[in-house]
Amino acid sequence: MNPLPITPEIEAAIRHHPNFELAKSQGYCVGNVYDRPKSTLKTSGLPAESKEEAMTQLGDVDRYLWVTYFTAESEPEPLTGGGKEYCFILHPVTLQLLQAHVGGWRS
Repeated sequence: MNPLPITPEIEAAIRHHPNFELAKSQGYCVGNVYDRPKSTLKTSGLPAESKEEAMTQLGDVDRYLWVTYFTAESEPEPLTGGGKEYCFILHPVTLQLLQAHVGGWRS
């Protein structure tokens, strides 16, 4: 799964969410967008209620956009470090923000 660039339209859809501001305020912040099949929500690490809600919000659309920002206090050395991952689920057609989540990552 190859990442897509974060376009100005995608950034505008999430810009006003508090998690976006938190992600961008970190010393290290790298973002990507992934166009994912809707079926991957079922096996994601999201809480069951969030999965069901996102599936309902997507309706007949068979995919969604997963926007993710990996952050840390400073740029991590290769194979070390960790930080927070700020994730946003967007409708792929309307770019409506459906959900936002915060998780962690480790190298």
